[in-house]
Amino acid sequence: MIVVDTNVFVYALVGASEFRENSLTVLHSPEDLVVPGSFRAEFTNAMWLYTRRGELTIQQCLNAMQYVDEIIDREIGVGALWERALQLAVRADHPPYDAIFAALAEREGTRVVTYDRRFRLAFPELTVSPAELLAR
Repeated sequence: MIVVDTNVFVYALVGASEFRENSLTVLHSPEDLVVPGSFRAEFTNAMWLYTRRGELTIQQCLNAMQYVDEIIDREIGVGALWERALQLAVRADHPPYDAIFAALAEREGTRVVTYDRRFRLAFPELTVSPAELLAR
């Protein structure tokens, strides 16, 4: 099981081409993909930004959202994570929206796969880059 950060989904489906291959490999790994309930809001926001810039149509975004919905194995409600997320965020001086992912990884005994370097520096014991994960 792995917790997957929103940026991995975005890069796999619509983002920077240099990250696409590793992102798709992560999403199609045999590991169960787990996300916190806040993931859908973050992913929807990313899709909105792509439509706002004219890079994707609404239909393309809806298709991406449907695909993501099909490959997520488990979604854990934020209510089960928010107290620990606040503790982690304060300790690391890092935004709670990332700490929610970290709290989920801690709870599940796994790591968050993310491209976010600041996130990885704030929570090195709970995060891993896609390249590091795939090199194992």
